[in-house]
Amino acid sequence: MLVLFTPEQDHPQEMEIVCALFEAGLERLHLRKPGATKNDYKAYLNAIPTEHLHRVYIHQYHDLKEEFPTIHLHLRNQDLPNEHFKAKTTGAHSVEEALEKLKSFEEVYLSPVFPSISKDGYKRKENLSIQHLDTNLRQRIIALGGIHPENLSNAKEFGFHHFAVLGCIWQSAHPLQSFKQLQNTL
Repeated sequence: MLVLFTPEQDHPQEMEIVCALFEAGLERLHLRKPGATKNDYKAYLNAIPTEHLHRVYIHQYHDLKEEFPTIHLHLRNQDLPNEHFKAKTTGAHSVEEALEKLKSFEEVYLSPVFPSISKDGYKRKENLSIQHLDTNLRQRIIALGGIHPENLSNAKEFGFHHFAVLGCIWQSAHPLQSFKQLQNTL
């Protein structure tokens, strides 16, 4: 599975690109805009064709699930614990933390697997290999951070089956082509 995170700052052609990526087979989009307002999130969700909303995970304004019942919730570390919202996913920065969070969440994004493309200086502090884990656990941990076509095989060697991207798509001159190249590498 290939997951896309939105850029923190709006991309000039973001909605066109997101819709084209959904049409090209994007399985999941994480709407993550730390500086956005609730109205910004609502407008973003309204701009996505209804048939793709079930593929969207939001990082803020979880009460929008009442208005958009098919979207999913992602809880950020700063939101934990939060009994009010039943989120499917969260993030972790070590294998141990990921394993602990899998007790409460369906999936965990483990980052950074490689030095980040979109965040300067955001590098891994330890080897984030999950190769030693049971296949069922590995299926629930998604590699995030610095993923691009040239290192996807390395991420697979670390034991990952699923990958999340941000910088390699949004900083590309041709986001749709970059996405398709990643798809072909899977």
